Amino acid sequence: MQASPHSIDQWGGRGLPGGASSRPKALGDNLPDIASAYRLLVTRPEIDASQIGLMGNSMGGVETLLR
Repeated sequence: MQASPHSIDQWGGRGLPGGASSRPKALGDNLPDIASAYRLLVTRPEIDASQIGLMGNSMGGVETLLR
């Protein structure tokens, strides 16, 4: 089994400074980012799409349950 860990940068891609003022306002605000990450991974030939999983902690942990 191989792992290909990826982390969503919820600030940099949007030009936000980070920190509490830049955090998503609602629980589902990151769902489009999570879906985009999945769509990217399934296009990679070295990734087996049937083996992709989600994992997170704190707000990210809850968001993995919403997907």
